[in-house]
Amino acid sequence: MTKKLGLPKVGRARLYGDLPKVPKPVDPNAPPKRPVGRPPKPIDPDAPKKWPVGRPRKGKKNSLALRRLWADPESRKKMMVTLRANHAKTAIERKQNPEKYSRAGTPNGMTRDTAAPLWAEARRKADRFIQMITDEGMISPVVIPDSDEAKGVAALHEACVLALGPGEKQAKLAALRTVLEYTRSKPESKSKVTINTSEQFLAEIAAADAAEG
Repeated sequence: MTKKLGLPKVGRARLYGDLPKVPKPVDPNAPPKRPVGRPPKPIDPDAPKKWPVGRPRKGKKNSLALRRLWADPESRKKMMVTLRANHAKTAIERKQNPEKYSRAGTPNGMTRDTAAPLWAEARRKADRFIQMITDEGMISPVVIPDSDEAKGVAALHEACVLALGPGEKQAKLAALRTVLEYTRSKPESKSKVTINTSEQFLAEIAAADAAEG
């Protein structure tokens, strides 16, 4: 049977309890065993305290205490009431101040506090750009409120803010395209210039013939 299981005799005896486990003899004159791992560092009472960086880890004692609280019916009811009250309070705050719980206008990798000064600088530059094109005569200095022209100026201003502010590259390129289409005309193609030149040349020949005739 030992050969079928593939176990030695001692392993079979320990497995089935045929023989008791014999402890190894201890030599009193043997040197002490070396501890496994690094030796502990000596504690210096004058060394400054190093506070843990980041979020503190939850210990086993806290997790065991929470498990016991959730296992107790009375504690579970109290904790459920507290959780529901917190959820209701958060829902009310979300309705009253939705901007607090929104990441709109905050690019990835940035916080609201770091993105706010960049958006303020972009709005300042957009105001300056609108004033420049107004001085050039591209926009009328007097705009009727709620008119199509006023809406176009507001849309152009927001496009400038998106193009100059922090944001995704695709959105910035789309905003720049909108600004260029509104403020700059597209260059004429080479074929159109060639046709106009040939038409002018024929017109000059016809004028010369008429002058000679």
